Amino acid sequence: MVLLLRVFESRAIHRVNSSARAADISNMGLGLDDLARDPTRAGLLSAEDRAALLAQVVALLFALGAPSPGGDRLLTVKEAAYKLGCAADSLYRNKRHAARVQNGRSVRFSERAIETFIRQRRGRTA
Repeated sequence: MVLLLRVFESRAIHRVNSSARAADISNMGLGLDDLARDPTRAGLLSAEDRAALLAQVVALLFALGAPSPGGDRLLTVKEAAYKLGCAADSLYRNKRHAARVQNGRSVRFSERAIETFIRQRRGRTA
């Protein structure tokens, strides 16, 4: 948690120069891919460059984990079946499932509705 706070603090302080630092890091030939392959190369970066890179990584992680703008995501039948712990065929057959969204021949399932469905049944005995 302390590391995240330091990263955000660093990001706020260096926001103006972050794109310039990212360009400098790219000019050095050290990108996130390079550092992931060989983490020891991180020692070649200055403390400021490390902080700028960490801020970018944290921002990317939050962006990847953030819900879509509408707050819901439509899952494929296979994803929904995995989340519900059932066979995909049973979801295709159950045309009245509360999470089902059909557009022509395409069938999707609302992730939010599935999570609500699971929450409502949690604690119930079979």
